[in-house]
Order: sequence, then C-alpha cells, then structure tokens
Amino acid sequence: MILLAALAERLGWIRRPPQRTVIFAVPDASACDEAEYVAEALRGQYERLCFAYLAKDKAARARLRLRFPRDLVFYAPWPVNPCAVLFLLTSRARMIVAVRGARYLHRTLARRIYFSGLPLVVIDAVAADEDTAAGSRRSEPRGGLAKVDWYEPRHPAAAADLRLKGVPGDRIGPAGSEAGGRAARTDRVIAGLMPYLARRPPARRLIQRAVIACVGHPTLRRLARFRVERIDTLEEFRHALGNPETLLCLGSGPSSESPELRTMAYDRLFRVNHRWIGRGIFDNPDVVFTGHKRTLFTVKAPLIAFQIVEAELQLVTHQVFNPFCRRMRYVTLERFGLLKGLDWGGFRPTHGAGMLAAAVALRPRKLIVGGIDLFQDSGGTYPGDSLTPNAYVPAHDRDLEKNFVLETLAQHRGELVLVGDVLNRAWQEYRRQGGKVCAASDRGALP
Repeated sequence: MILLAALAERLGWIRRPPQRTVIFAVPDASACDEAEYVAEALRGQYERLCFAYLAKDKAARARLRLRFPRDLVFYAPWPVNPCAVLFLLTSRARMIVAVRGARYLHRTLARRIYFSGLPLVVIDAVAADEDTAAGSRRSEPRGGLAKVDWYEPRHPAAAADLRLKGVPGDRIGPAGSEAGGRAARTDRVIAGLMPYLARRPPARRLIQRAVIACVGHPTLRRLARFRVERIDTLEEFRHALGNPETLLCLGSGPSSESPELRTMAYDRLFRVNHRWIGRGIFDNPDVVFTGHKRTLFTVKAPLIAFQIVEAELQLVTHQVFNPFCRRMRYVTLERFGLLKGLDWGGFRPTHGAGMLAAAVALRPRKLIVGGIDLFQDSGGTYPGDSLTPNAYVPAHDRDLEKNFVLETLAQHRGELVLVGDVLNRAWQEYRRQGGKVCAASDRGALP
C-alpha cells in the first residue's frame, strides 16, 4: 500500500484536501523549521486553509509527518506535464511557498504553476534561483519556467544578490532578521504573503486573451456563439432577464433555505456558485454568480456572471475548450462599471456581494435577499454542511465584506426584504448609526 501511495503521488494523484491548500516545498530537514513557523502562523489566522509539504528527502518527510500528522506530506510529481497538471488539480493548490529556493520544483511543475496563475513565493531565500528569478528572461512564458512572485531574503546579502540577478525591487521583501524575535520575523513574512494568498490568478496565456478578443469582436463573436456569448451592457442584461421587477438573491448561507422564502413571489432568481445543487430548493436560478471552474460544468443556468475581466479571461477560455462544459451566456460586472476601482488591500468581495451589487444596479422595484449570513449564522456555514469551518477564505475580509454589502443595499431605492438574522441585525445597526460603517470601504460606483 505504501508503494502504491508513493506511485500515485509521483503520478500527481494526491488525496483531496477539504479546503484550498498552501503547499510548502522543503528541500531538506534543515529547512523544516521555516516551513513550520509560517504554516503555524497561517493556520492560526485562517481556518479554511489546508497545508501540504513537498519534501525532497526522507528525513524531512519523517519530521513533517511527525510534526503535522493531519497534513499531507508527499513527493513531487514526475517531471511530465500530465503529472504536474494532475498534481495542481488534486492538491487544490492556493499558493506554493518554496523554502530557501525554488529549485526543488522541477521545470515542468514550475511551468504549470506559472501558467495556472498560482502564486509562487520563496521564503528564507539564500540566493537567486537562476532558473526562476523573477526578473529573468528565462522565467517568462517563452522560456517555460516559473516566475517567482515574491522573495523573503534571509539576509541583506541575499537581497543584494537577488537585485544583482535582475529581480525587481517590488518582488523582494525585507531581509530576514532576528531583530524583534522569531515571531516578529514570521509576522513580516505573513504580511508579505497575504497579497498573493488573496489574489485572483492572472491570465498568462495568449490563448486566453485571444478567446476574449474573439468574443468581443463585432464579426468573430458570431462564430463563437455556438459555445459562448457575452452580454456587454447593463441594459442588455436587464433586457435578457425580461426587465424583472422583483429579484430574489440567495447566497449560500443557512438562511438561503429559510421557510419564509418559499412563500415569496419573485420574477428572477440569482444564486452563487453551486453548493445549492441537490438541496431541492431554489435550484433553478436565472443567473449564477461565480469564479469557479467547477461551477461552469455543474450548473444549468441561462446566465453566468463573473466579477472582473481577469476572471473572465481564465474561465471563458476553460469553458470554450472543455467538452464537459455547456454553451455559456455570460456577463462581467466590471464591464458594467460595477466593482471597479475597489482597493481593499488585496482582499475582494465574495460572489454573494457581487450578486447584490448587480441586483441593485438593475433597479428592481423589490429586492429579496437571503443566505448572506457573513459566516456568522449559528446554523453553520452552509445548509447541510457541518464540516466546513464557519469562516471566510483568505481572499475575503468580514468587516470589508459587511460594509460593502450594507452600503450596496443602501443604494437600493425600492422595497427591500432581508431574510436571515445576521444580515438583519447588521442592517438595523447600520441604519441606527445613520448609514455609517465601522470602517471606510471603497465600494466602487454603481450605475
């Protein structure tokens, strides 16, 4: 069984973790300390993260398994493209953290990391990796090697070496120092990792931009309609929905299945992602707001909504060439002027918040909102789910999210019905304070 498990790992097949994963690439046992400090710090901040370790030698694997018995510790996949692709899929990778250097990530895996848009960072860097230096021509797609997004150099000499090798200064963090203690250094590392842990995967393939250019071209878009069609304006979106007067917007929280919702009439139903499938209630949405590939080949909705153009670049290309995905008609909120210019310090709105921004912009006479429970409902995270931690993933922040939702709802000029104790309490408090939120948030303009 052990041999079979090792073979599966080399093929890229990893036991599926329940949450997105931060993967540490550890070259040897002496580098385990650094990985352990950072993993523990991240674990303390984010309940909805899993951790895994690519360990190069036997001693490192034994130490990590003893230290983190619930985490995954495995070999790197073989350096062939199918194994690298399978590894990144089954591991549910969110970010790759290489300790000391990225050389343990062979070129094939590094290339797949780069083109998938996953962030690759190096902590405790002792020198620039010739093959993966962020400023190197060889790190660009033409060379097929990874592009390191950020370095945390061990000492000033390592930082100077990185600059000498052409790594841009904005990709080099403060040089590691024991000043302030081990905890202070770890805090600095975590602060450096956060923008990359929360970011959306950038589109790095030429084919992605070519597909979107085709979809938007006045002539070529007609040829693409057998697979994909984009609605470009808010008025066209409103017309495609039949100019609805009552919208029912349901997030994925427990209040999305409140009994009182069953008695409410509505013209169009908006939903988020795909967790509601199989629940047998409100499972025939008119629009699904998402940023997940799995949703595209899971749901059967007339319209799909993405938040920003970067998500569109990634997901439309995936849909066009994936035979398991259906023909898609979609909108991108950023193209309507929604969610544009947000500055949340690396965080972003959830798809539920984006759904509300779109609903308010459509100016219905009545807006019904449920399932927006801000991961604070006593009933748990999702209906029928007692395992997922009741917390946001690293890309989102509860206070920023709540402020955005409240300010967005305040712009609605028609009748507003809120279902769910959490959102109702927040809304009443917001109104008592005269429409003031606990901290400033840049919500972007609604048309």
